[in-house]
Amino acid sequence: MTVIQWVTTSLIAALGLLIAYRQWMTANYKLKLDLFDRRFKVYEATRDFLSRVLAKDKFDFDDLIEHVGGIEQAPFLFPDRLTDHLKEIRKRAIDLRRLRLKLEVAQASRTGVEAASEADAENVKWLSDAEERLVDYFRPHLDFRQLDIPLFPREGICNYFKRLD
Repeated sequence: MTVIQWVTTSLIAALGLLIAYRQWMTANYKLKLDLFDRRFKVYEATRDFLSRVLAKDKFDFDDLIEHVGGIEQAPFLFPDRLTDHLKEIRKRAIDLRRLRLKLEVAQASRTGVEAASEADAENVKWLSDAEERLVDYFRPHLDFRQLDIPLFPREGICNYFKRLD
């Protein structure tokens, strides 16, 4: 009788361990997916902002406020290198707006048009390049292959035990 009780208790304990392990894995996967979602929202906000800045002659401050609201979590989600790049994008966009206003005044008074045009063109080129490289900046933090989330639960357990070997 004691052997049966011991075997039953051992099986129940093993089943409890398996359930606990699966719950831990599920919580880990959810954490990774939540982090991905938050990071992707920052990417989308930046991409949309750059598109609006480059598409319009003058972007609105509403666009800037929306962008700042969309990336406010970036310092907590990304390394300093990427958050510094986001700050530079914002600074260049503000400079572009300022230069465009200055260019309008210069065209009206016909003085200083050339200098304002050159600075404007430089900012537009930098922002265009930033838009093209945006995926490269965000890819290391958004690459789904690096999340290491299995498609099937069994695959996850097997890979876990393979890593232990």
